[in-house]
Amino acid sequence: MTIEACEYRNAFLKYKPDIAVITNIDPDHLDFFKTEEAYFESFQKFMEQSRCVVIPAEEYHNFQNKRQNNGLKKTLPHPEGAEQGE
Repeated sequence: MTIEACEYRNAFLKYKPDIAVITNIDPDHLDFFKTEEAYFESFQKFMEQSRCVVIPAEEYHNFQNKRQNNGLKKTLPHPEGAEQGE
């Protein structure tokens, strides 16, 4: 099954996909999340409950940088064998 899930009101946390394809993680719906930190935490939870996450390398690195800039300590491990972009 393929679905497009929205992060608004953490709706996508209802799903525990085998494969999650994330195309971008740009802060949105701040009327609900209130802070970028809360937004990134939600995506972190979604990725942790997915068996496999497919995300463009540039977006992955941007997410890691945004998390660090917002003072979040926990980071995602770099996938083994994945090519790292500059």
